[in-house]
Amino acid sequence: MNSVMRGVVLGVSLLGLGVAQAADDKGQFGIKGVGGMSCESYLKSFEAKDSRYVMYLGWFGGYITATNQYLPKTFDLAPWQNMNLVSMAVANVCRQETKASVLLALQRVLQGIYPLRLEQASPMVEVKGEKVTLRIYQEVLRRTQEKLKNLGFYTGKADGKFGPGTKKALEAFQKKRGLAVTGLPDQATLLALMSTPVKKP
Repeated sequence: MNSVMRGVVLGVSLLGLGVAQAADDKGQFGIKGVGGMSCESYLKSFEAKDSRYVMYLGWFGGYITATNQYLPKTFDLAPWQNMNLVSMAVANVCRQETKASVLLALQRVLQGIYPLRLEQASPMVEVKGEKVTLRIYQEVLRRTQEKLKNLGFYTGKADGKFGPGTKKALEAFQKKRGLAVTGLPDQATLLALMSTPVKKP
């Protein structure tokens, strides 16, 4: 088995799907669609944002949906990350491993975000700004409030409800991090927030 295939099988194992359930007796399986393309090819489409790039985005969404269906204790593996953000993360992996498959790169990304998955279903909440309305899982909003609270930006209850206190806390965090001040839990804000470590007392 070559190194790319070993990596794919390892990725499946680490995600809890079990190689025996997802491959033949040699640990190999067919990769459909653009997931079998090389990272080198993906990076060209990622930079050009060409028609194939749209295919990659669709493939990522389909793969994550299938993984949600079969991965134990998982409702949504990527509960707040949209496919554009996932594609950026895949590109970061691919820049380090240009000969790897897109599937392997995506699995590396999913391994990294696995601890942040939603294990149970959560209702969607509409968060309205001046020019845009976002839809976000209530549990993700609750986690956002909890993280803001731990970082000293929020003093209210982490209840998954979007109100003036949450908006003000998000604005303060965005100002602190040099982000666009929207007061919304947008992709850039969530990425910065969730990757900010909380200082231990």
